[in-house]
Amino acid sequence: MSEVWVYVELVATASNSANSVRDELFKLESATKKESGCIQFAVCQLIDNPNKFTLWERWKDEKACKQHMSEEHTKRYFALQLTNVERSHRVTPVEKKVMADVD
Repeated sequence: MSEVWVYVELVATASNSANSVRDELFKLESATKKESGCIQFAVCQLIDNPNKFTLWERWKDEKACKQHMSEEHTKRYFALQLTNVERSHRVTPVEKKVMADVD
């Protein structure tokens, strides 16, 4: 199975400060990095708009990615309703195939 990469753009809801969102995202990041299928999980904050965040995730496969969504720490974060998802993309790397020289 191929790795799954996830890119998520989040925006803080009107009633939440960027600081409280960042603190909770760091808790989510810490717990997520302990998941067996997690290769990478990074929280980024936009420089020109601190109320927006980006998550960069890499999972060993689709199963690990789906499992993450059912983990207690993930459900806990979403239950807090601190952010709305503006955009989300799930992709898999394109594998290069070596092609023989054709004359």
